[in-house]
Amino acid sequence: MAQEAHETASAAGRLADWVEAYRSKSWTAPVLDRTRVVLLDSIGCALAGLDDTTSAQAIAYLRLVGGNPVCSVLGTDIRTSLPSAVFGNAVLIRSLDLNDSYAGPGFVGHPSDIVAAALSAAEMAGSSGNELLSAIRLGYEIYGRILDLMDAAVCPWDHTSAASLSVAAMTGFCLRLERAELVQALSMAATHGYASREARGKGISSSKTTATAVVSQTAAGLTLMAREGMSGPRAALEGPRGFASALFKTGAFDDFFGFDGTTERVSASSLKLYPCFAIGQSPIYAAVRLRREKSLSPNTIRSVQVSIADSAPARLRLADSHGRRPESREAADHSLHALVALALADGHVSNEQMFSGRWRDSDVLELIEKIDIRIDPTIAPGSAGSFPCRIDVELDDGSRMQTEQDAAPGHHSKPLEWVEAVEKFRLNANGRLSAKAMDELARCLATAETLENLEAIFTLTRSN
Repeated sequence: MAQEAHETASAAGRLADWVEAYRSKSWTAPVLDRTRVVLLDSIGCALAGLDDTTSAQAIAYLRLVGGNPVCSVLGTDIRTSLPSAVFGNAVLIRSLDLNDSYAGPGFVGHPSDIVAAALSAAEMAGSSGNELLSAIRLGYEIYGRILDLMDAAVCPWDHTSAASLSVAAMTGFCLRLERAELVQALSMAATHGYASREARGKGISSSKTTATAVVSQTAAGLTLMAREGMSGPRAALEGPRGFASALFKTGAFDDFFGFDGTTERVSASSLKLYPCFAIGQSPIYAAVRLRREKSLSPNTIRSVQVSIADSAPARLRLADSHGRRPESREAADHSLHALVALALADGHVSNEQMFSGRWRDSDVLELIEKIDIRIDPTIAPGSAGSFPCRIDVELDDGSRMQTEQDAAPGHHSKPLEWVEAVEKFRLNANGRLSAKAMDELARCLATAETLENLEAIFTLTRSN
């Protein structure tokens, strides 16, 4: 009886009930459309990520460790355990920094990282397409609420720590854990699921790519342990040394339940046009537009001033002394200097540039030296995650040109429509899937809620 009381009274018990309520939560057309787009975009990012070095290393690791062959890794022949598949799929989705973003007050995270857990757990459980979409919707809501409550000024933990509870909830949802089991899964995930903010510190390493994947792998494994009877601390979420104390500005987990629910987090996420961090989207789009509209030749540029709105992520990146001369692809996709230079030099920023190390070429390096980036307090922050900017260019002849950008297309205030999302998917899947397979997979995901199981999704990602 004491254990039952704990499960009812604890924050984990309350969260377990909240998770279970998603089984009967109705869909609105916009939320369903957005969740389908998120799924399509995540799979496209994963397929493009197969060419990345960190992804290749992760796949080699999965082949080394093996595992109970109950889950698939997208775009490969690997069948492995649930935790390993979650890790592999999360690395693939994240590796090119082309997946979506969600902006809280202090942190910008990438909720589509956790789509890996929904896919893997749903496959293991034999879930329907509707259950998969519901799990994604659930995971996004938990992830976003946690980011909304985190304080970047004082929190020592990385935003990827939000994946711990999200993945435990999604996995438990798909596997249909008993309530008592789900309570323990949430408690254990809240205890063990943290990543250090040094994961994306100066220099940027592959730990940036694998941070959510490792947290998710851990949370998925802990959920299976809970199913077998293991337990977590009674006050893991709300205790004085618990999850909320570690991550939330207020230290109170009750605040998680305090949102009005009018805007679902899956609808507040932003898709990316370019393979780089969220702050780079608007400056790249502005530079590409300026180059095209003004017929700007990069050879005539004397200086470039990029002014961006103030934000915690912007301050973090501009404090990185390696930003002007990135030494790896991971660092290049977080370097505003390199990204703006690529946009001005080539009129676009693409996967191919990142894979080839284009930012190291002499003409791009020459442009980087002409670029100054600063935070301008007079630029209004805009809507969450928009990262508005202004670009001023002076040419060799003394003439000047300027452009401003509030948010790039794909931001949740300017969401990509299904047709646009399919276009991005085709660019990402090109070379990995045949044209026929791309068409079939897009059609399949356009009505994903009608699927009886996920076999077609995984089969089609292996079709070339």
